[in-house]
Amino acid sequence: LYTGHVGDSALVLGENRTYSGDEFAYQANCITKEHKPDDPDERLRIEDAGGEVMSKSGVPRVVWSRPKTNH
Repeated sequence: LYTGHVGDSALVLGENRTYSGDEFAYQANCITKEHKPDDPDERLRIEDAGGEVMSKSGVPRVVWSRPKTNH
């Protein structure tokens, strides 16, 4: 099983736990961590990469500085 993960959505894997006749029972297992800026580890990763986390209307947002150019 190969997975990819980008953004703030979690990847959930459904595992077949039981089978009875024509019915299956699955268990949902989250196998990735959401990339949300209000998470302390994610905030640190953003800041280490040169970004900043700011609150806009109570919602954490990521702000990246744009490179300066001489146009």
